[in-house]
Amino acid sequence: TVTGVQTCALPIYKYVGGGRTTAGDRAAAQRFAAKGSEAMAAQRYAEAATAFRSAVEADPGWFEARLNLAAAALQAGRVSEALAAGEGALALQPDSLPARYNFALALKRGNYVVDCASELEKLLAAHPNEADAHLVLGNLCAEQLRQNARARAHYLKVLELSPAHPRATAIRFWLKAHP
Repeated sequence: TVTGVQTCALPIYKYVGGGRTTAGDRAAAQRFAAKGSEAMAAQRYAEAATAFRSAVEADPGWFEARLNLAAAALQAGRVSEALAAGEGALALQPDSLPARYNFALALKRGNYVVDCASELEKLLAAHPNEADAHLVLGNLCAEQLRQNARARAHYLKVLELSPAHPRATAIRFWLKAHP
């Protein structure tokens, strides 16, 4: 859990594991993934998710298929599917920055705020200079977790890493309002 957070009122995500992650038919999976990539490029996220799901079914051990399924499902608003695919991607590559970040975003979208914060903390332990992860964690701390001191630390890190960040002005206003 996140240090100092009372979790009784916040939903907690039940981790189910990565599911079957053995290698399968990579050639078939690549054909499905190509269709998924086309659909993603055209912003047809539900279609992309369907194609990437077929790729995962063809080759459950292919990390990229699971990672892309998680991203497409999240874009399509299929949070449960994004969470399951994200867990699967992390089961295959636990140190993957994009897999951990996308999984955290899916947790946030599913209103699993404490779990999202925990995943972002894991990500930042391995990749401390990821400004967007600091921003998302700062926002969680400021808005949902009501931990202004932690929010301030993450917001300051965003400004340190990326002074011209698109959210820099809003961050500076927040920092002035919350000394």
